[in-house]
Amino acid sequence: MENKILNPESEKPYKETIKHLTYLFSKNNFNYEDTAFIIQAVRKKLKLKKNKQQNNVVAILSQSQVEDLLNYAHKTNTFKSLILKTLFFTGVRANELVNLEVKDIYYDEGFLRIREGKGGKSRDIPLYKPLRDELYVYLNGRKNGYLFYSNRREKLSTVRIWQIVKEIARDAGIIVLSKEKSYKYKTLSGIRIYPHLYRHTIATYLINHGMKINEVQLFLGHSNPQTTEIYAKTMPKTIKESYTKALEYKD
Repeated sequence: MENKILNPESEKPYKETIKHLTYLFSKNNFNYEDTAFIIQAVRKKLKLKKNKQQNNVVAILSQSQVEDLLNYAHKTNTFKSLILKTLFFTGVRANELVNLEVKDIYYDEGFLRIREGKGGKSRDIPLYKPLRDELYVYLNGRKNGYLFYSNRREKLSTVRIWQIVKEIARDAGIIVLSKEKSYKYKTLSGIRIYPHLYRHTIATYLINHGMKINEVQLFLGHSNPQTTEIYAKTMPKTIKESYTKALEYKD
């Protein structure tokens, strides 16, 4: 159940209960602490637990912040900016990104294969054409090895991905040093920057621009037992079309 805001509309289903409790509390002259204790005691007797999803408010970047980041990435056109664009346009997790190999890009078919995602599951992700073209240029004919690697030609660590994400956001001017902790960077609106934030942002963007929730679940590799089984075998052309249409959306 979602959090409810106290207003006449949200109170309607509980009108009689609220009326009865108000009478009892008033009759016994209970103060704020008394009523809070009683409600807590009732919840305990009924063995009621708070819905964990109530705290799962996902932070995302605003459209202007995404535009600033992508504009900066396009302008600088560096190794770091390509990592950022790959994170954003594919929605991959940081640990999935560092394990990507050149062989995982299927240019003709237009998708990227995650061979071992969360829970050991593989999935195919549609590749945004401009990103596909940039990766082709970046690889410059290279046929094997990790897609992104360090100066020593070793696999990047997820820690390095976190660093790159923060460095680009800082250079693009969308984050500043946190006043509470001098070593933490946040946006002016207080959002902490980290790789998974791009995953949350692209997922929200795709849903808001017409991609079906079950398709986004497949795109992200979420393992929802009620939907994944039905659609797991379908990359599906419909997902690819919905993804492309969402990214080409114009307000």
